Amino acid sequence: MEYKCKPVKIKAFQFFPNKEIPDWFIELIETGKAMVIINEHKKTYVTMKNKRTRGYIGFVGDWVIMDEFGLVEIRSKKTFEKRYEAIN
Repeated sequence: MEYKCKPVKIKAFQFFPNKEIPDWFIELIETGKAMVIINEHKKTYVTMKNKRTRGYIGFVGDWVIMDEFGLVEIRSKKTFEKRYEAIN
C-alpha cells in the first residue's frame, strides 16, 4: 500500500547564528533539550534531544521544525523545501 502525508501545520525557522531564535526554541534551550554550539573549528551548529532518538544535529542553513504534537526535528534546506511551503 502507498500512503500520503496529511497536511500538518508546523512552526519552523532556518538556523543561522546571527538570526533571531523563536520563543518555542528558546524554551527548549532553557529546559536543556536543545543547545547552540560553536566548536573548536568555529563551526556553529544546533543540537537537540527528543524522546524518540538520541538527538539531532543541524548546521547553519538547516531548518528546525516543530509539529502540532510538539515533536521537534531538524531538516536540511533541500528536504525542507521539498516537503513544506509557507502558509502565510
